[in-house]
Amino acid sequence: MKKLTLNDYESAVAPILTDLKAHFENKEFVVSDVIDDESHQYVNLVQEGGGVLGVALVGYTYVLEKMGIRFLKLAGTSAGAINTMLLASIGYRNEEKSTEALKILSSTNLFDFVDAFWVVKRLIAWAMKYKPKLTIKALFSAIGLSLILAVVCSIFYWIYRDAPSTPALVSILYAISGVLLICSAVVVSYVYYLYYRFKRSRFGISKGNAFLKWMQGILENNGISSLKDFREKIEKTATHIQLRPTREDHLKVTDLNQPKLEDSITIIACDITKQVKVEFPKMWRLYWDDEARVQPSAFVRSSMSVPIFFEAFQINNIPKNSVKEAWKEFFLVENLSDIPSGVQFVDGGIVSNFPINVFFNPNLKTPRLPTFGIKLDDDATTIHEYETFGSFIMGMFNTVRFNYDREFLLKNRDFEKTIGRIDVRGFNWLNFNI
Repeated sequence: MKKLTLNDYESAVAPILTDLKAHFENKEFVVSDVIDDESHQYVNLVQEGGGVLGVALVGYTYVLEKMGIRFLKLAGTSAGAINTMLLASIGYRNEEKSTEALKILSSTNLFDFVDAFWVVKRLIAWAMKYKPKLTIKALFSAIGLSLILAVVCSIFYWIYRDAPSTPALVSILYAISGVLLICSAVVVSYVYYLYYRFKRSRFGISKGNAFLKWMQGILENNGISSLKDFREKIEKTATHIQLRPTREDHLKVTDLNQPKLEDSITIIACDITKQVKVEFPKMWRLYWDDEARVQPSAFVRSSMSVPIFFEAFQINNIPKNSVKEAWKEFFLVENLSDIPSGVQFVDGGIVSNFPINVFFNPNLKTPRLPTFGIKLDDDATTIHEYETFGSFIMGMFNTVRFNYDREFLLKNRDFEKTIGRIDVRGFNWLNFNI
């Protein structure tokens, strides 16, 4: 499959943008009361996780920016966290950023993120290319049949072993049984070896180091080497924005023009050591005591750690005495012994894959600064059938991880007016060759 370039995307989207602009040519296009001196309209943006399908999020924000919309606050999980960090780190908040993000993604081979053991990586590449129907059940069935055939061959050999002349077929069957036994032993031993590596690597196939290096490189190219740099980028380079004088103000312009990093960016991660949902950078003080030594790329790496596919992201040597006040503030942990010296993170989508609630203010009926959301799919109406044990387990897992966000949307249905959905059905969320 030919890899799409930025020019390919822009050519495909051009007719859509033409139609949109023609639609609003003779009518006022108003989505927010927060604007800047260049007439850009500002919204908060929340982006859903969805594996490699997250590349579609950048295409969606590209269209929004071309329509004059800019993003004041950003939140996301997993793939949504990646695009959140890209939009937060590239340029300034009054500038178009998605074009640069598309350039970065179109020049990146996503399969490079699969930094697994070389044998496993080749197997994954083969599976993605040829899409075999081989399943774990089929693998064990093949091993079982091989063992049965080996036993049958051995029985025939022992029956005829004292015969004056052993039939040639029996000798052949005996040789086949030996080969099958050896092959089965090799397969079982190698599977055990891979499991041992898997267990030693914190139950992840890919290390995740390639992604971490890639994200850190992007941040450094935009002048961000630490959380301290990130804070300066967000708080000290804010452009002037104002409110439309149309309704009674409930927003303070000074707050909008003096943003705080912890309020402006939210990346969701799941700390499985303490079994809590973590919001970065708001909760960075749980694990570090010096923001100059914190790399914001770690926030994204912790959020996109898809269980089993990627190793859990680990933070070690936590300065317990320095972070104890943060643990008390966020999770009411007061005993020093209850603060971990090291933690592991897995994909934030386990606890909140679409954190639309982070910017919610229940006291506002008609917010002047709306929150837009981008979902990668909506299969709430789909009826799922479970024919295998694996699909049954996955069904329970998905029910738990989607319920929190879905329940919030059911209780706050006005968000349906500002949530866009991208139909990605038919695409594999782990196809890194997409």
